[in-house]
Amino acid sequence: MEKFFRKLMCVRKCLRRWNKETFGHIFSKVKRAEEYLLQCEQTYDNLRGEASRIKLGEARAIHAKQLSIEGDFWHQKSAMKWIQLGDANTTFVHSVVRQRRNSNFISRIKHDSRAILEEPSSINSSAVEFFSTLFTSEREGKLLPALPFAIPQISSGDKDSLAALPSLEEIKLVAFSMSAESALGSNGFGTGFYHSC
Repeated sequence: MEKFFRKLMCVRKCLRRWNKETFGHIFSKVKRAEEYLLQCEQTYDNLRGEASRIKLGEARAIHAKQLSIEGDFWHQKSAMKWIQLGDANTTFVHSVVRQRRNSNFISRIKHDSRAILEEPSSINSSAVEFFSTLFTSEREGKLLPALPFAIPQISSGDKDSLAALPSLEEIKLVAFSMSAESALGSNGFGTGFYHSC
């Protein structure tokens, strides 16, 4: 797994460099394409020649391509499956992206002592303290109460199958049963990446 992780990080670094070199700044390219399209439209309106009409068609194609790239960017950023069903690069999509970013941000929390913590360092230390307490055993030396029912037991064969590593076929089956549009993993790669690669 460590070797696989290193390979993914190498691929991620190469993809970022490729993205920067190939796509560059998406939004400025859209703006330049719009300006170029407007300029070609004005030229065609003034001259009405064959050459200006061809340039206008090319400008429309460039503009459409840049809008498509920008739409793909927002599609990936917003993680909304319904965008492919007709919603495009609209103010609504941008507001959903902002809303998701805001809802995932923790600006303050209430401590056990009922105090409100707003400093990021205080929030971090409170979270570490909470989960450290949660995951450490405070029951050492204490007996658990008797349960009013029998605890089901599993056979040694079932134990072995639960403890065994999954086969490559099982991993592939699970990976391909997930939606390609699902959220990115902690390594920055989504299920769609594994489907294609």
